[in-house]
Amino acid sequence: MEDENPIARSPGQAPPGGRSFVGRNRELQQLSRIADEVAAGTPWLAWVKGDPGIGKTTLIRHWLASMPNFVVLTARGDAAETELPYEIIIGMLRHADREILKHLPLLSEGLRAEPAAYAVGAQLLLLLGELQERGPVALVIDDIQWADQPSMRALSFLARRLVADRVLLVLISRSGRDSPTASLRRMAEDIDHFTELTLEGLSPVEIGALAKAFGVDVVQGEALARLHSQTQGHPLYARSLLTELSDDVAQARSGVPPSLAAVTRDQLNSLPEDSRRLIEALAVLDCRIPLVRAAQVAQVDDVEVALEPALAKGLVEWWPLEADCPVAITHVLQRDTIYASIAPQGRRELHTAAAAVVDPNSAWAHRVAAASRVDPELADELQAQAASEAAHSEWILAANHLLWAAQLSDSRHAYEQQLLTACLYSLSTLSTSWAARRQREIDACGEGRLRDCVLGVMSVIRGDAAGAEKLLNRALDPPTESEPVSDLASLDWIEAHAAAFLSYAYVLENRGKDCVAAASRALSFNQLSGSMADSIRYILACGHALTDGPRACLDHLTYMPAASQDVPLDHTEVLTYRGMANAMAGELAQANHDLSTVIARGKTGAKLRWGMWSYYILPLVQYMSGEWDDAAMIAERGLSIATDSALERGLEVAASRAAACYASAGRGDWTTANAHLEAAQRKTRSSGTALDIFYTSMAEAFMAQAADDPSRILVALEPMRHPAGDQERRGYSRWLCWWGPLLAEALIATGELEEARQLLAQLESLGDKKPCLQLPLARAHGSLAEISGDRLGAIALYRKGVDIPITPDEAPLQRALIQQALGGALRADGQRREAAVWLREALDRFNALRAAPYASRCEAVLGPITQPLAAKRQEGLLELTERERDIAVLVGRGLTNNEIASELLISPKTVEYHLGHIYARHGLTGRRQLGSQMRQSAVVSSNGQQ
Repeated sequence: MEDENPIARSPGQAPPGGRSFVGRNRELQQLSRIADEVAAGTPWLAWVKGDPGIGKTTLIRHWLASMPNFVVLTARGDAAETELPYEIIIGMLRHADREILKHLPLLSEGLRAEPAAYAVGAQLLLLLGELQERGPVALVIDDIQWADQPSMRALSFLARRLVADRVLLVLISRSGRDSPTASLRRMAEDIDHFTELTLEGLSPVEIGALAKAFGVDVVQGEALARLHSQTQGHPLYARSLLTELSDDVAQARSGVPPSLAAVTRDQLNSLPEDSRRLIEALAVLDCRIPLVRAAQVAQVDDVEVALEPALAKGLVEWWPLEADCPVAITHVLQRDTIYASIAPQGRRELHTAAAAVVDPNSAWAHRVAAASRVDPELADELQAQAASEAAHSEWILAANHLLWAAQLSDSRHAYEQQLLTACLYSLSTLSTSWAARRQREIDACGEGRLRDCVLGVMSVIRGDAAGAEKLLNRALDPPTESEPVSDLASLDWIEAHAAAFLSYAYVLENRGKDCVAAASRALSFNQLSGSMADSIRYILACGHALTDGPRACLDHLTYMPAASQDVPLDHTEVLTYRGMANAMAGELAQANHDLSTVIARGKTGAKLRWGMWSYYILPLVQYMSGEWDDAAMIAERGLSIATDSALERGLEVAASRAAACYASAGRGDWTTANAHLEAAQRKTRSSGTALDIFYTSMAEAFMAQAADDPSRILVALEPMRHPAGDQERRGYSRWLCWWGPLLAEALIATGELEEARQLLAQLESLGDKKPCLQLPLARAHGSLAEISGDRLGAIALYRKGVDIPITPDEAPLQRALIQQALGGALRADGQRREAAVWLREALDRFNALRAAPYASRCEAVLGPITQPLAAKRQEGLLELTERERDIAVLVGRGLTNNEIASELLISPKTVEYHLGHIYARHGLTGRRQLGSQMRQSAVVSSNGQQ
């Protein structure tokens, strides 16, 4: 570490680090070139790797010192903190402007609640947007091989969205066994500009220059060769030797100690007692800490006197210009050697003292480290702390603390119960990663209902419903008289969680009655957290929907406030479920309110187990409601999140791909729609659930409808038309008002009239009066009459349909289709004037949606009269890419750049970049002119599909 030290140095002592930097010219030139590109608006990722102590951090510090225009945020990974969520992000934000963070509450105060990584990444993008107003930004993460996974996911999310940002990501890691190659490679794939720097040892000439900087001019020739050979050019080892040998040239010529660890121990032993105690305290604290606090732990009275020899040896660095004068061990290799050299009793005393001066969360780690034997009392305290954290849904913190409790327990039974309960806490995040890392320990536990419950929940999350059912039912077996049950993992608590996840496995398999029984049992124990109880209440409602339809589901959710915004924040999860139920029932406006509220709250950090559902149900609702721009934006955002999150559940990817297909298909962008559909179909074929099949089938059916291909609609809806079993039939029937009209349309068009009549009778029996069902039903009845030769009857049925009142649940595409059908029937009957009125009205609706294929067919029915209309429609249109269109739409709604960035989960600089391209290409003077044009005219995508 090369920071300047203001303490005066005596002759022979190591000079300030900045003047002892040597070599690395090639790397410095490469980094400086990258810095110039970043300052010009090209984001870069630089991965610096090498052996511990090889000079990675020193290189970056030295280089950044020559870049004063950069705003720098730094953080360091810690092997002891890899399980603490967002520890890297929290560390990085310690260097951020507090005034800016006040406007980003998730970053300033919400990270300990373990929010979704995409929400953290989105707010980091806004932070970077603010910081870039002051200069280019460098995010430097040292020892990233020990970064926690939530931080890595948030950083990956951020990296994907750096388009024109003046941002440099510098990731520093060890080579070899500890190298995080896989995760960094994935991040590198997400950014266009990436470089990899692998540091080797210094050359003999550079080691000679380093020796000269330390005042050891006579290290040359054979002595220099011996020094280089011994250290292999390792800078930290060489510096440590030169610090020791600077007063003994003869020793420098004759030989060197055998290792860096040996040099560090010799340095430590040569120090005064107070200096040694201070350094040992810093090794135990293992963090930057105010000097007075370090002195308190070391029990040193004159800390300045104790500090100076430690600085002279290069073992400690400090930051005297900061108000609290923090200090730290210079390098992790030195820290590890010093820590290992402390006698066990002294180490325990230092950890005990450290627990009194650090933050409460770090204090637990020091108390555990101070334990020299099993400690049931401390285990009980940790268990209580974990229970408190679990009650606040801080699942990973709770799991870590309970794992420590297990390691301090005085019996094998207590150890297993606490380990398994910790795993169950972690599984409440619906991620198996924490528990999977303890798979061997789980497997080594004795058989029992808690172990079965843990393994069963892992199976549910991984999508193995059959395996989960077997394990979770075993966990629910009646207890035997001899079965031991601990206070922690009480029988009721285990059964509640086993039944809860069993109910979800059943709903995935469309087993309504079994789902109702399991969910009711889970809730009856009153042992679930508030958010999990909300989830199971909806699963219970879904079970009723499977047996009695979506209205029954809504009936079981009447305890919720009617207005979405009135639902308490900690009950946001249930809005996802109510929104889905409203969508099933055709309550489009309420579904839109519910699901939009969920998405908005999710962006601000609300904890959502199944929050991704909103991202692929809401586009379905918006497509039917005619909000196609919003459907496209929400679907794209959801797909981006599903891709970034490395989710362990395949459902999100398939359903999000399907959702991204709807608006593109309706507008005739076949290339985009087909790409999304094929990806959804691949995922569904490989690991699709019944829900995957439904969403993918709907996407293909919408595309076939837009292409006027009824035969393909039949192919798309075959799983619903002929389900594999009764369970699937009941599951698909929940969505009958969505796929039923499409199937009826295709059956009529392909001449399968008897099946069409039966299906229409089934749809009529639903009794729903919502436009999304009634409009296509009226058109299907009219079409059936028309194809049967009863044109006047068809016209009467179509007229009845167009008279259906417009309500908040309006379905514009369906209304335009029945208006077109009426116009076509009237034209065929010779009533050309009225026919033109209805056809023009339908065409206006198609054009408002930018539903190009539908508009083209409507124009063909109208005939030559449409040419002036088509020319008028083309007038003033802007040709925009998909991303430009999204930004332009939001500009038209009056949103600021920051608001647009937040809405689209991109950076403000990306918004500026795309707006600049729009203005330049279309000769616009600014956002006011663009906004005005967006409000006055439709926007077409650059693919030219009209």
